[in-house]
Amino acid sequence: MHAGHVEYDAERDRQLERLGRRVLHVSNQEVEADLPGVLARIRKWLE
Repeated sequence: MHAGHVEYDAERDRQLERLGRRVLHVSNQEVEADLPGVLARIRKWLE
Protein backbone atom coordinates (compact mmCIF):
# COMPACT_ATOMS: atom_id res chain seq x y z
CA MET A 1 0.00 0.00 0.00
CA HIS A 2 1.27 3.47 -0.85
CA ALA A 3 2.60 5.44 2.15
CA GLY A 4 0.37 8.43 1.37
CA HIS A 5 -2.64 6.16 1.32
CA VAL A 6 -1.77 4.79 4.77
CA GLU A 7 -1.65 8.30 6.23
CA TYR A 8 -4.90 9.25 4.47
CA ASP A 9 -6.61 6.17 5.94
CA ALA A 10 -5.24 6.93 9.40
CA GLU A 11 -6.52 10.52 9.26
CA ARG A 12 -9.93 9.34 8.04
CA ASP A 13 -10.05 6.85 10.92
CA ARG A 14 -9.23 9.60 13.44
CA GLN A 15 -11.99 11.80 12.02
CA LEU A 16 -14.53 8.99 12.21
CA GLU A 17 -13.47 8.12 15.78
CA ARG A 18 -13.89 11.77 16.81
CA LEU A 19 -17.48 11.41 15.57
CA GLY A 20 -17.97 8.35 17.76
CA ARG A 21 -17.55 5.81 14.96
CA ARG A 22 -15.39 2.73 15.25
CA VAL A 23 -13.33 1.46 12.34
CA LEU A 24 -12.36 -2.11 11.57
CA HIS A 25 -10.06 -2.77 8.63
CA VAL A 26 -10.28 -6.05 6.74
CA SER A 27 -8.29 -6.64 3.59
CA ASN A 28 -9.65 -8.26 0.46
CA GLN A 29 -6.96 -10.90 0.87
CA GLU A 30 -8.23 -11.78 4.36
CA VAL A 31 -11.81 -12.07 3.09
CA GLU A 32 -10.81 -14.24 0.14
CA ALA A 33 -8.56 -16.50 2.22
CA ASP A 34 -10.71 -16.86 5.35
CA LEU A 35 -14.24 -15.49 5.13
CA PRO A 36 -15.51 -17.45 8.16
CA GLY A 37 -12.61 -16.13 10.23
CA VAL A 38 -13.25 -12.56 9.11
CA LEU A 39 -16.93 -12.87 9.97
CA ALA A 40 -16.05 -14.24 13.42
CA ARG A 41 -13.66 -11.32 13.92
CA ILE A 42 -16.39 -8.83 12.96
CA ARG A 43 -18.90 -10.46 15.33
CA LYS A 44 -16.38 -10.32 18.19
CA TRP A 45 -15.51 -6.70 17.35
CA LEU A 46 -19.20 -5.74 17.50
CA GLU A 47 -19.69 -7.14 21.01
